[in-house]
Amino acid sequence: MPCRSTGSNNLRNILQRLNMYNLVFEKTNFTTDTGTCIDLFLTNNKSCVKSVDILSPFCSTHAPVCAEVNFKVNKEYTYKRTIRKYENANYKDFVSDLNNIDWNEHFHSCDNINDMYSQFLNIYSTNVNKYIPTKVVTIRPADKPFMNSTIRRKMRQRNRIHYKAKNTNNCIHWQKFRELRNEVIDLVRQSKEQYKQKLTKEITDKNIPPGKWWRIVKSISKLSKSREPTPFLKSEGQIFLHPVNKAELLNSHFSNISKIDIEPELPNNVPDPPFKMEEIIITEEEVLDQLKT
Repeated sequence: MPCRSTGSNNLRNILQRLNMYNLVFEKTNFTTDTGTCIDLFLTNNKSCVKSVDILSPFCSTHAPVCAEVNFKVNKEYTYKRTIRKYENANYKDFVSDLNNIDWNEHFHSCDNINDMYSQFLNIYSTNVNKYIPTKVVTIRPADKPFMNSTIRRKMRQRNRIHYKAKNTNNCIHWQKFRELRNEVIDLVRQSKEQYKQKLTKEITDKNIPPGKWWRIVKSISKLSKSREPTPFLKSEGQIFLHPVNKAELLNSHFSNISKIDIEPELPNNVPDPPFKMEEIIITEEEVLDQLKT
């Protein structure tokens, strides 16, 4: 910033403390005699800004600031996933087949433990595919948890009739659009209510696993998505706002209080342990023998 007033110096100090940079240095506010730079563009990463331009004033004395930012938004696409239907699994025959397998015969031709593991994994996977059915589902990462096929189908019908009504401006098409729009709103409200009832039932279930219970609580309370910034730190009259400065301050504090002024005395004549690691020898043949028995 070209001016050197007290206000600009204070702003410059704040930007340095926050590790931010101003990319506008031209005059953006004009009067009959003077021009000042009071419309800024601030960033903490100059590499993501490709260019900054000052446009001509069109509705006031301020010139709009236009910036081109270089970043990409990753779109989450739908994809297929194969999942197992454990509720329809035949566990009785699955366990029976595993118990009837002669593992010694399968492992006898294996030369090392890696071959034995691969052989076991192939046999186990074959039985899993035989007795636990699967199904292919479509995963939509951008969908809300209460969305279902009925709502999506009605939304497509609503969008198609809306496009048709805009092109034809036919009152019949507009009436059909309003009916489908209201139907979609009702379906969304019903689905939301059913989803809330489902979460309430699961969270009050005494037999629910702790991990699943905490996932439900976090999704409801948004504990994992805290938007409040961490508080500032103050040391020797100076305020630290940037995360790097706060980390350095905490690191310096804990490293200083962890120092020991007087080294402790170590005990003398400590007897040697009865066993040493170098005396414990395990060979590959012993491991194979234990797996074959």
